[in-house]
Amino acid sequence: MTQELAMLMGAMGLVLAVALVQVMVLVRLTRTASNLTRVHDRLTRLTVALDLLTETTEAGFGHIAAQVDARIAAGRAGAALAPATRKASRSTPGRRAPVTRELAQEVN
Repeated sequence: MTQELAMLMGAMGLVLAVALVQVMVLVRLTRTASNLTRVHDRLTRLTVALDLLTETTEAGFGHIAAQVDARIAAGRAGAALAPATRKASRSTPGRRAPVTRELAQEVN
């Protein structure tokens, strides 16, 4: 009878060990599933942001292309292109340019 009891205790120990391993695997799977959910959420947000960036960039390049085409068309039509910068002041370097009275009154 002691031999049967020993085998029964051994079998119960084996079942307990298997159950413990299953619980550990279940906990690990639960953690992995929650991590996968967070990764999926982050990937979704990244995809939305990348779509927005792509649309904005395409729209910006479209506007730039339209402006370039308009300026080229204006140049072909004989219209002078607007200068890109203002003319430099005729004052000497290190000296202030003379200020007119109207401009001085607007500033003050």
